[in-house]
Amino acid sequence: MPYARWHCPGDVGYSCTGKGGSELLFAPEEPAVAPCAAQSEHVQSLISLFFLAIPGLLALIAAIPAGKMPITARVHAAILAAIAARNSGGDAGEGGDAGGEREVFDPVYGEPVQRPPNTAASLLHEHFSPSEWQSFPTLGSLRAFLVSRLLLWVALAAALVAGMAYSGVEAAVTFGCLLLSALFILIPWDGVRLYALSGPAASSLVPARTAPP
Repeated sequence: MPYARWHCPGDVGYSCTGKGGSELLFAPEEPAVAPCAAQSEHVQSLISLFFLAIPGLLALIAAIPAGKMPITARVHAAILAAIAARNSGGDAGEGGDAGGEREVFDPVYGEPVQRPPNTAASLLHEHFSPSEWQSFPTLGSLRAFLVSRLLLWVALAAALVAGMAYSGVEAAVTFGCLLLSALFILIPWDGVRLYALSGPAASSLVPARTAPP
């Protein structure tokens, strides 16, 4: 609105130019904040909750598992040696040298590092969770599942866009955009996995109830 510094429900701050700091025409005194921009104590409490209390609580929770695997200077050096040994295909302990195809051990847990085969079939297998492989006995049923779910995501996205355009309500548009942001992740995610199942690596996969290649 021209010639207005703010336009709040039931309160309009008219001025000659509408620029910030310009003199108000009909207001008895200059307010510190525009009426509809002032945040109540309830709103400020919610902001403090989501920006201070919840992140602080999550940081404390994250400290519990982090404290159970301390990375000291000695352990960090062992980790770097293990990474170098894994990249070279050998074994390295504290002060040891890499060599051959011996196992590389995780310095934190003391267990051997499981090397993935990195074949085309194994990489395709990793596109899906173990529960998905267990739920669908054949590649055809897995493809059908992905197609149906992809169509569902697209239909939901179209319904959200149509609903936002029809309602025109600001709150509906806001929540609709939040849901669309999730769908914009799910649609390409399932689309890429469906595309991967149509590649040559899919033909080398055995029925889905088996272990990964």
